[in-house]
Formats: sequence, structure tokens, C-alpha cells
Amino acid sequence: MLAEAPGVLHGWLRAGNTSASRGVSAFLQEALALLPAGWRLRTVRADSGFFAEELLGLLEARKLRCVIVARLTANLKRQAAALCQ
Repeated sequence: MLAEAPGVLHGWLRAGNTSASRGVSAFLQEALALLPAGWRLRTVRADSGFFAEELLGLLEARKLRCVIVARLTANLKRQAAALCQ
């Protein structure tokens, strides 16, 4: 989804029992290929269903900035606390 944009760039219709992150890399690659020439993507936004190593690796490889929600698990809380020390 493009923030503050009145349209949708790309979408897939999938079965209701499909996990949110399944095929996320292929989806992002298809979406990026649909961008008009000369367009630059500022930031990728995604909800916690897309918080997957597959997507993070692709974003990092393409040097794309992102904001992705993550479930606040006990492990994540410990790791975040360790960063603040």
C-alpha cells in the first residue's frame, strides 16, 4: 500500500487459509516491477503478518527503507531492552 495514495499498486486474491507472509517476496518483486519508470519507492509499510525473514532479507538486499509492525513477544522485549543499555 502506498501511504496517502488514493489507489492500489498491486494485489493478490488468495485462499483464506493462506498465511500472510507466504509468497511475500514474489509479491513485492511483482509490485516493484509495476512501478512506472523513474518512480522511487520511499518506504515499504507492512503489518505484523509480513514480519518475516524472507521479506526483511529482500528489503535489505534492495536497500529499501521499511516500517513493519512486529508482535511484541517476550524475546523481542528482551532484545529491545538490551539495545538501550
